[in-house]
Amino acid sequence: MGSESNTAKSWQEMLVDAQHMAEILVQETHEGHVPSESLCQCVDCFRMAVDAVSGLTQETQSSALQQISPLCDLLRSVLDRHQLPETVNQELRWLRAANRSLTLEKNRYHNIFAATTNLVLVADYQGRITRTNPEAERCFPDRSAIGQHFWELLDLQGVTLEQVLDQYRLGESNEIFLSGGSCCYALRILPFSPALSGVRGYILILNDITVLVDQAQELETLVAERTHALINSEQMLRHIFDSAGNGIMLVNESYTIVQANRRAGAIYGFAVEQLLGQDVRNLTDLAGRTELTACFSDLDGQPGKIGEIAGLRPDGSVLPTSITITRVSIDDRFFWTLIVRNISRQKALEERLIREKTQVEEMNVTLRNVMKSIDEERRQFEGKLARKIRADLLPALEKVHQEKAAGVRSSYLDLVREQLVSLTKGFETELDAGLLKLSRTELAVCRFIQAGSTTKEICEALNLAFETVQTHRKNIRRKLGLHGKKVNLHAYLASRSQSLPPVHE
Repeated sequence: MGSESNTAKSWQEMLVDAQHMAEILVQETHEGHVPSESLCQCVDCFRMAVDAVSGLTQETQSSALQQISPLCDLLRSVLDRHQLPETVNQELRWLRAANRSLTLEKNRYHNIFAATTNLVLVADYQGRITRTNPEAERCFPDRSAIGQHFWELLDLQGVTLEQVLDQYRLGESNEIFLSGGSCCYALRILPFSPALSGVRGYILILNDITVLVDQAQELETLVAERTHALINSEQMLRHIFDSAGNGIMLVNESYTIVQANRRAGAIYGFAVEQLLGQDVRNLTDLAGRTELTACFSDLDGQPGKIGEIAGLRPDGSVLPTSITITRVSIDDRFFWTLIVRNISRQKALEERLIREKTQVEEMNVTLRNVMKSIDEERRQFEGKLARKIRADLLPALEKVHQEKAAGVRSSYLDLVREQLVSLTKGFETELDAGLLKLSRTELAVCRFIQAGSTTKEICEALNLAFETVQTHRKNIRRKLGLHGKKVNLHAYLASRSQSLPPVHE
């Protein structure tokens, strides 16, 4: 504070001297006589004043330049009226150049200070705000920032400058919230200590990072959601992996099992922990080991390979398995995924199907033999039917055709009708066709025999001799196919009472 006061006092004294010399120059100009010594003294005063101003703060420089500018204009008007020595002209040119430089520098910093979208606060060495840019004034419309301690205005932690600077270190970026916590700013506190004047102070720059903070929060929320979803997906995939119906194993380039699910352990009779670290080729026999190695080596550029390989269990039992092998790349390393299925049941079904197929083939052979037998019987039946028609029915029809008596024709037609009906039922009554071969007298004798009449009663009824009736009886037995058989003629005719036509006179 003392250094700044002495410098300011020295500058003010120089400015008073410059004003005094300007008044003398004005008076001498009116009198028409301006000594060169006065002009040199006046230029020296202005030069020392400008040197002192260049070491002040930006705000103090602005105020000083506003006071110096009228005097410079006055000195320029005086000097323009008089022919000055070369040394004075040089000093004057330097003074004008310095004045322009200070003015341009002032305007440049003022434009930057006013145009920046950041909040800029200028504080003295005690932390009191001495100046704000327009953006900061718009941010604090309800209260004046000038004269306040910057930590009170910004609601920073700490009650003294030392505490605040200990919490918010110089040059470092710190996040603070303004406007009730709705806006976030990146705060940087920079020391301000010009070398010439020794004036100490602070510049506070606040950059609005609300959008970045909101985006960061959204990104954190999105990352948290994605992480949670990834964890859920991983758990779901792990559950699917463990609950898959087929065994799944992940094998590295050394044929070592690095991952397996519970189903794979159940197939090979191991716990999952026991499978990990094993050589996958130890889970099969020698032939399967060779085939498995060949499958691994043949997968270059192919999506997968399927083969049946015998699996070995710890108890020495062997089970048939079907293995699908696929090569994958994980973190620039090659692995093989093995999907294993226990096909014991499938093999059992295949064997059962083979047995059933053999049985079906045998049954087909038997059925073909039966069909051949049926065809043979059908041919025999057709032949027998043809013979029956030729031997019995056709002669009977011819006999009907030749018979003149209507009653006899009717009896024969009834017999033919009965025989035709019997053809649809088989040959159970095929001997009835022999009735068609009987004559009218033989049919009459059959009626009497069927009714239980004796030979004598037949002789009396038909007026025939005993020998004639006996002859008729023999002919009837022959025509009915009963000759040489121990079949009672009366019983035979009685069982076929429906087939025997009535006798028509």
